Amino acid sequence: MRKALNFRTGRVVAIVRSGLALALLATTWTLESERSTGDAAARLVAAGYIVAAFALLGVTLLSWWQTHRLRLVALAIDAAVLFAALALPAPPPPAMAGVLMALYAFILLGAAIGWPRNGAPIAALVVVAGHALAVAAVPLAPGLSQWLGPHLMAMIALAGLVAWMGQRIGKIRPPRLDLPDEGEWPEALSAMLDFVSEQAEAAGAAAAWQPDDEPWVFLHTAGTLGDSHERLGPDQFPPAAQELAGTVLFDRRRQRQLVLLDSGAVVARKGALVHPLLTRCSAPSGLLLTVRAQGGTCTLLLTGVEDVAADHLRLARAAGVEIGHALDRRAVMVITREADRTRIRDTLARDLHDSVAQSLAGASFRIEALRLALANGRAIDADLDALQRSLEREERTVQRLILQLRDRDQPDRPCDLVSELDTTLNDTGARWGIACALTADPGLPTVPLLALHEFEQILREAVANAVRHGNAARVDVHLRKGEGQIVLDIIDDGTGFPARPRPLQPRSIAARVADMGGRMTVESQPGRSVLHLAVPDRWSAA
Repeated sequence: MRKALNFRTGRVVAIVRSGLALALLATTWTLESERSTGDAAARLVAAGYIVAAFALLGVTLLSWWQTHRLRLVALAIDAAVLFAALALPAPPPPAMAGVLMALYAFILLGAAIGWPRNGAPIAALVVVAGHALAVAAVPLAPGLSQWLGPHLMAMIALAGLVAWMGQRIGKIRPPRLDLPDEGEWPEALSAMLDFVSEQAEAAGAAAAWQPDDEPWVFLHTAGTLGDSHERLGPDQFPPAAQELAGTVLFDRRRQRQLVLLDSGAVVARKGALVHPLLTRCSAPSGLLLTVRAQGGTCTLLLTGVEDVAADHLRLARAAGVEIGHALDRRAVMVITREADRTRIRDTLARDLHDSVAQSLAGASFRIEALRLALANGRAIDADLDALQRSLEREERTVQRLILQLRDRDQPDRPCDLVSELDTTLNDTGARWGIACALTADPGLPTVPLLALHEFEQILREAVANAVRHGNAARVDVHLRKGEGQIVLDIIDDGTGFPARPRPLQPRSIAARVADMGGRMTVESQPGRSVLHLAVPDRWSAA
């Protein structure tokens, strides 16, 4: 029973109408009426209403097309019965009065369901205005005007409530859909079809995704349309002759369409719906809608919906809106993931350049110096021991990088910035065979391991550049606190940067400083080059 009535308000409205007609007839036959002169007319009205109610019920069971076309006729019949009952020559008995108020509420709700945007206010205005006119201008039976007055006030109050509720009818909110952001389009399209098929209770579904930046159409089908995925060219899936006006419920054999427009109105149209997706899937009837999202357009086809009705238009549109949001979220996730991958690749490249590559270059530099020393007959045992220790320290550095990549290190572990940088600077100087010294002001904070790693890599790259490109023999580093900053001055006695109006900044060092939110300036002249670095101090106690 629930499945037969779910999202089939036309059928529910017809059943309630039939119940009201039976209740109206029962009050005219079972009660001892106080207005015997109107009993026959009341029974005639009730009997006619039953015939019309059951005829409309039959229509809702047979045709969604006629159900939509006869909405206004059905509403007019309901209103005519209400006015006819009130036009009888005596006030209605209490039991019938209750049925008539229920019929009035039913008219308002039926109008709100049939025309969600403004049906209830218009129906309320017509019915209440008719009653007010009857009270003010029409000669009524004795006692009827006194009966209509209080009921008119109640009707006005009820009209306001139903009109407010009518603005919310048809606002369906399906559950959230999260598409897989990994993998290719078949996985995402399959998840979309599973979602929309479940929401609309469709036996078959198809999705045609057309990216904005590609000529291809990715067609995915499921259910009774077959489980398949194809990539089609423009010749296999030509563009539609015209864009869909909205969500469409169609019957190509009978050439009928119900179109849910963007305004919320549902209009009936005759003619066979033409679309390449329908031709490709050989779909005689069903629902068709277009979903626009970031990066492309998706056309959805739903077939095999049991007892399909006009309500499925809003249901399909709501599911389509959620699919559009899911596609947008997927696009953002893909872009974010690609950005993360690019950032990780850049970070790895920087770390390999500033540590492993520079260490190997330094080792090569030292080995060449040792070869010359050996050729001159100088003992090199102490130099070999120093080189071995340097390589062992570099091995530990590489192991730490590996631990960070595996997320096994402690990135927030506090480290003493001065002592750690002093060790790193001395090791780097020993590797390159130059003198290095660090001076630091008191009161410098401890920093997390990840921040220390950035400072260390900056020092390694600066020393390597000074030796390899500037033939420096000494590097001095001054570390101090500024106003909300940690300032690092790296000074070497090399040949300096190439002469330019603005000296070039070392790319790797500049990128690390920028990632830390800092700034760097370069001063260069033969015999003295200075890298002035300032990064925000996020680690000192407030």
